Amino acid sequence: MTEPRRYKIVTAVDLSEMSDVVLETALDSAARHQAPEIHALTVLAPARRYQRRKDTNQSDALDELAAMLRELLGEKLADFDHPFDDLKGWRVYTHARLGEPSQQVVDLAWEAEADLIVLGRHSNTNRRRFIVGSVPQRVLHLARCAVLIAQPTDYERAGEPVESGEQCAECIAIRRDSKGAQWFCARHSDVRLTRSMYMAHHSTTMPIGGGPLL
Repeated sequence: MTEPRRYKIVTAVDLSEMSDVVLETALDSAARHQAPEIHALTVLAPARRYQRRKDTNQSDALDELAAMLRELLGEKLADFDHPFDDLKGWRVYTHARLGEPSQQVVDLAWEAEADLIVLGRHSNTNRRRFIVGSVPQRVLHLARCAVLIAQPTDYERAGEPVESGEQCAECIAIRRDSKGAQWFCARHSDVRLTRSMYMAHHSTTMPIGGGPLL
């Protein structure tokens, strides 16, 4: 009997603090499929002085990166709250490569015939030679499958809402307090104002279980 095709995910991390979010997002995506296949990648971008000759230190650095990636991924798998029994049937591989990060991500996706690539946004890391998160735009351009950009959810900084257009603090509070049943404050609920400040908005709570939309 032929084994059904696995859903394959390539996820690339730079081993910075952002890697936790990226791997967790990849695992969440994998959990939506039966017996998925995950390829976790980290990349060592060669320093310019090494590009024309081989360097034994690069091999040592790749071995170190591979070990760090295996350890980190093992921790994430051990902590992963999966609804099914002990991740049975999952296949997980780790890869450490030398080269230009975005090209290595795309190459691995080609080789694995990936259905999804999971990346992180640029992280504030000092590991400049390891960076993968700085190249999602190029991966988006080159990839032949879906690309998911992971980042921590953060709509507040130091207690203040993140600026996005003309955010209204009252609207934000009403949306949260009403759990989405009400979207705008009294000032912005006027259609004449919402047309200039926001798109006119109509919100309906959908029932669970196929009941009528009333």
